[in-house]
Amino acid sequence: MENILDDYLAAIEAAGSLIPKALGPAPDAGWIDAMNALEQVTVPDDLKTYFSKINGWDVDSDLDLFEPELAWGMFPLSTDRSIEDYVEIADIVGDENPDYWPLGFVPILADGAGSWVLVNCIAASPTYGAVYEMTHCVGINRIAGSLADYFAGLTHVVKAGWKVFDGDSSDITVDGDEYADLQAGVFGHTPYFTTRGSDQVVDWR
Repeated sequence: MENILDDYLAAIEAAGSLIPKALGPAPDAGWIDAMNALEQVTVPDDLKTYFSKINGWDVDSDLDLFEPELAWGMFPLSTDRSIEDYVEIADIVGDENPDYWPLGFVPILADGAGSWVLVNCIAASPTYGAVYEMTHCVGINRIAGSLADYFAGLTHVVKAGWKVFDGDSSDITVDGDEYADLQAGVFGHTPYFTTRGSDQVVDWR
């Protein structure tokens, strides 16, 4: 997983991203225990590796970045912010729709407008460790089977030249529909891509 993250960070830096030069400091000791103490959460090994390397971004960096994109059009969350968002927003609609953002799904990325990328941390789930998007007004859908698969797929997209970066943001180099089709092929036509963000597929029980 660490090598996959290194490869991704090198790829986006080569494509114009500044965030690899402004990653946040290592998380505080005890963050794993704090996250494991959250309801329904058992932190997967890939997530431990992820947060040990990508703990948000350095707000005091001389690059002066604001919510810089790491991936998926979203900025990276620190462990503290991840826990904060989880406590405040997971299971937000409760019994009305417990599948919308179920307990046990921990955020790693956010767009600041109501969508997140989450990791399934429910140890008993058949998709434990998988990566989902929590889409505003839709709910969660699986993107990739693991964080390793997710970042390997993202690296492929960048190295193929379908996505480029400009400092703290990005743009695609192909038509939007074509980009969606290309990504679907890379990630194996998982529920996020088959629904195109309009419906929810419950596959984690």
